[in-house]
Amino acid sequence: MAPAVSLFFEIGIMIPMAMTNDEIIKKGCAALMKESGLVGYLRFMQRFIGGRGDYTKERAKWIDKVDFFELDKKFGKRSRRK
Repeated sequence: MAPAVSLFFEIGIMIPMAMTNDEIIKKGCAALMKESGLVGYLRFMQRFIGGRGDYTKERAKWIDKVDFFELDKKFGKRSRRK
């Protein structure tokens, strides 16, 4: 056994030899959630996980189709009930 590997066994750290990338990510996310809670987990994810695509181009496709007066009729009443 290599010296570094035997050191891990001596101090009680399990070395997973055959984990997939997905398994590592799943375990890491679970540990982060356990230690930081939901808010900490979400803040970490927002900070370090980059988006994909070009938001400006994507936005142009749907923003022109939005009728803000129609949205106000549909959802504005809810926010004014307070």
